[in-house]
Amino acid sequence: MMKHLLFYIGIACIGLLTACDKDKEEEKGNETSCRITQYGEANSNVYPYSISYLGDKISIRYNYNLVKVKIDGKDTVTKVLNGIDSLSYIGDFVYRIYYMNTNKEVDRYYEFENDGSKIISRREFNSGSDFASFSKEYFEYSNGNISHAMLIKYFTSNLENPVDTVHTWYKYNGSGNLTESVCVNNYEHENLYVSDSIIKEFKVYDNKKNPYYGWLFPEMQDNCLSKNNWIKYKYTQKINGVVAVTGTTELTYEYNENNYPLIGEYECEY
Repeated sequence: MMKHLLFYIGIACIGLLTACDKDKEEEKGNETSCRITQYGEANSNVYPYSISYLGDKISIRYNYNLVKVKIDGKDTVTKVLNGIDSLSYIGDFVYRIYYMNTNKEVDRYYEFENDGSKIISRREFNSGSDFASFSKEYFEYSNGNISHAMLIKYFTSNLENPVDTVHTWYKYNGSGNLTESVCVNNYEHENLYVSDSIIKEFKVYDNKKNPYYGWLFPEMQDNCLSKNNWIKYKYTQKINGVVAVTGTTELTYEYNENNYPLIGEYECEY
């Protein structure tokens, strides 16, 4: 059941943003703007993700496995390509994200629909799992931020009858930073009704720039909805109202001279 829960909730709780180019322009002022080029949990200053840009937009993300090898008798960390993610755009909006393996075969992709000012839905097709699946998620907004998302999921063999529906509600503080998301997934398992929920609380933020703000990679949802960087985070999973898992994470950042957290490599004044 846990595997079932995490699979669907992970898809449901995706990050969604309106076009934020204007916000970024306003933030620039007299400060130097930077964009991240490498990030992730580093090993010996080697990062598992690197970003290529086309103009001011992300075009490709490369994913690597970090492998220790011996060179001249010394342990050295090297990168082995694990996947390629390609983004395409219509105007200022992301239209499609392809997740590809090293042979550039598509495992899954996402398509985004916008109304000229914000993303209003997202479609996902996954051919890399045991069962090919399709989903569509619809978004509602309040004060320019996503307030509710409804995900409807199907197997491609039966697009008439959904296999799951997941709702997510979002709350923000006065600075526009995400403070809470609640994902609820109700389903039947072995003839029993199950209500699963995941509550994420972002209790403390810094006042520095978030380099991920505006990104739409689904697995990074917690990090791209807010203009600042969260410092304290609480995770709670409930099954039929009973707490099954809970935990708190606190982070400490150092910052570069342009007020970005040192969580990767940057290029500035691009």
